[in-house]
Amino acid sequence: MKLQYLKITSPFKNINGIEIKFSTSQGRTVIVGQNGTGKSNIIEALVHIFKQLESGLPPRFSYQLKYKIGEGDVETWLDISADKDITDTKAQYQIQYQEYLNGKPATKWLPVAITKVKRDRAGLSRFLPRNVFAYYSGPSDRLESLFYQARKTFYLDVIQDGADFRDNIRPFFYAKPFHSQFALLALFAARGFPKALRFLEKELCISSFESATFVLKKPDWGSNDATDFWGASGAIREFLELIKQHCIGPIETQEPIPGQLSKRVKNRTVVSYFLPHKKQLDLFTKNMRPDVFFKFLEASYLSGILERVKVEVKQTKSHQNVEFTQLSEGEQQLLTIVGLLQFTAKQDALFLLDEPDTHLNPNWAAKYHRFLDIFVPDEFRSHIVMTTHHPLSIAELEKEQIQVVKRDENTQQVSVSTPDKSPRGMNVNGILTSDMFGLLTTLDNETQALIRERKKLVVEENDPERLNELNTQLEQLGYGYIHPDEDYRQFLIARSKYLEYGQEVASVEARKQMIKNILKDMKVSPDEIR
Repeated sequence: MKLQYLKITSPFKNINGIEIKFSTSQGRTVIVGQNGTGKSNIIEALVHIFKQLESGLPPRFSYQLKYKIGEGDVETWLDISADKDITDTKAQYQIQYQEYLNGKPATKWLPVAITKVKRDRAGLSRFLPRNVFAYYSGPSDRLESLFYQARKTFYLDVIQDGADFRDNIRPFFYAKPFHSQFALLALFAARGFPKALRFLEKELCISSFESATFVLKKPDWGSNDATDFWGASGAIREFLELIKQHCIGPIETQEPIPGQLSKRVKNRTVVSYFLPHKKQLDLFTKNMRPDVFFKFLEASYLSGILERVKVEVKQTKSHQNVEFTQLSEGEQQLLTIVGLLQFTAKQDALFLLDEPDTHLNPNWAAKYHRFLDIFVPDEFRSHIVMTTHHPLSIAELEKEQIQVVKRDENTQQVSVSTPDKSPRGMNVNGILTSDMFGLLTTLDNETQALIRERKKLVVEENDPERLNELNTQLEQLGYGYIHPDEDYRQFLIARSKYLEYGQEVASVEARKQMIKNILKDMKVSPDEIR
């Protein structure tokens, strides 16, 4: 799945009229911009588009979209125009496709009706991405709400008697914090994927699985018989029987119901099963793939029976066993993303990650795209669209992989464009003061005030004592005019007369003229430096 072009042609929040030309070669797009410019709205728009294409319902807004999907040497290119203002529902979508073989067109552009686009019973469509995966690190449920129906449909399927979802494709998946422990368990059960375990040990200092406790409770729909798993059926019942077979238990206890404002404490009965070590985990998951194990855990949680899972691991940095909930927010967030990508990622998937690096330290932020490459390699032919406020998260990218969202101060119109230069090779200050983030300077206000005062004194030349104090103070901060090359030091001093600190020179010609003026002040002829 590779997005090529998107244009929103009718009002949708604040991104009416935006146009995005995605990189022709890269399957990674990072969207940057100030708060409120519409980065998250672009993510939401893509979710709406693919939900409507799958369902055949009228479009939420008008748009043009181009993308390609396919495996191996066979690709299908899609060109879609949707017009919400057309009253005839059959004419609201104009869709055409073209088949490619070995990178060359194998057919002409052919029309296809919206009714032929939707998925079959196995969850597949030759015209749609296999999966649309989304994650948002913030408290708002706007993005999550778009996935409620898909989650409910998945749950209703797996609770049916005889349900088997081992090879069922989950087309729409939204990642939640509770998924992280499920992903961790599935990673330890992942046979044939040593990269996952190496990642856990190197980046999260998690060396081994120690134990897990499955805490069960009576669901809203269940009977009163805990020994019968409250009447659970279908695939969930199958999974609960495996828990009973391979774990120590049941252990029945009373615990307070959380979230009660009354002084009277109400208790509920929970039943726990203890999985004591890695060998028992291997036996537990012997006849199921890690992604199926993950599905069982999620389905049991959504049913209301699985209250929580307590996973205990050994950490090399502390040389002790810790529960997953004791890991930092950054560690849990990183595991949520990479673990879920491992168990949901398929060929031709679309991953929409809204600020997935919020809690990451600078070291992990700088390596974030390397982490993604481990779990979603290029051969997956999947496209990752990500928003971020972290300059280090784009430090290794080319400019074609970045889209900058800006709002015009006068018209309030939002636009999207690629940056002027690639961040690769820039330092953090360079990225922050480029058109990608738009800061004039990365200095604090107090230091800027000192630099402005020094500039003024250099020009006026009437208070050498104060100028000397400022030079000393700024040199201690690392912003003095000290340089081993005396000519260059004098150039910096002369330059300060023409340029406010943090100011950008508008054009190449203006920069050339400024240099001529500086050289004139220094009584240096341009011919002397040629």
